[in-house]
Amino acid sequence: MRLRWAVAVLPLAASAARTSGGCFSNEYFQKGAWPLRSTAGDGEHLAQLPDDYSSSKAHPLVLWMHGWGGDNAEGAPFREAAAAQGVASVTLEGHGGKNWRSWNAVGTVKSPGPRGPTCADGSPNFCYYDSCGQCEDGCWWTTCDDTVATVLEVLDEVLDRVCVDLDRVWAAGCSNGGMMVYEVLADARAAGRFAGGLPMVASPHAGFQTLPTTPAHLIGLWGATDTTIPTVSNTEWPDVSVDTMYDGGWYYATARNATRAWSVGHGGAETPHADAAYDETACVSYKDASAEVTECVFEGGHVCDRPDQFATMLKAVDQLRRVETVVERPPRPPSPVGRPAAAPRRHQKK
Repeated sequence: MRLRWAVAVLPLAASAARTSGGCFSNEYFQKGAWPLRSTAGDGEHLAQLPDDYSSSKAHPLVLWMHGWGGDNAEGAPFREAAAAQGVASVTLEGHGGKNWRSWNAVGTVKSPGPRGPTCADGSPNFCYYDSCGQCEDGCWWTTCDDTVATVLEVLDEVLDRVCVDLDRVWAAGCSNGGMMVYEVLADARAAGRFAGGLPMVASPHAGFQTLPTTPAHLIGLWGATDTTIPTVSNTEWPDVSVDTMYDGGWYYATARNATRAWSVGHGGAETPHADAAYDETACVSYKDASAEVTECVFEGGHVCDRPDQFATMLKAVDQLRRVETVVERPPRPPSPVGRPAAAPRRHQKK
């Protein structure tokens, strides 16, 4: 697989790595996946280290978050792929209980937002009454808990116990977990703690575009035939798509809307330039941004378990480090007022 990153980065050996407190620890870790001690959230968080792990060497780390209603089983293929490439990983579980675990992210429980309701009339009610109490409208569909706090608590434990390169810590996730990537990076509590984000088949809700509190790379993957979080607009608004799983549906930023905002927010171009296509994935990236911003589209739908997806993500982890240069962000252009009409189609939720 070939992927040309647009932003030049220093070779990994150019400077000494900033390392975590777990370096040179005598703690023994079993092979394969093992549970963390943290009780943050409602589930279990599993870590997996490379087979040749040594506490005398700082390793990259990826925190992976599952999709709506998922659990650790969803992240197992990624853990295995990461370990094979010398990358430590943790698959987290969200809030809400078995079969309902979710992440509070980029508008999932903030409707109506800047562009009105985040779903169309007639969408099913998924309100999490136990954590939300009452939902403002029928568009809320995840826990209302502070799931950023859960992610950061898990990160703290891993850094205390495992030898990690602090400039190569990444947030990754699928669907609702991918939405959580944007949420974590935008939270002031996470400032400077992540090199970047790796969202898969995930975009913010329309009107809830975010930028990281400190510069961070974004390598996003979207499915060309995804009907859950569509890659391109299927509405009258060019920057908004609507899922077609239900009568009604939820509104999302398109892939191009998400990556363009990230590039502009890092001082880069508004339009991507063509990049090399490989296998069934085509990627474009943006010039002049202070962080790598790459938008990849694969032939497929709402899936997060393909080897080519993992290869793209792990290439970013291998080649990119945390951005240290802070750029002045230009003002964000105002969003159009109103919301698009939903397509009257049907399928089922993430």
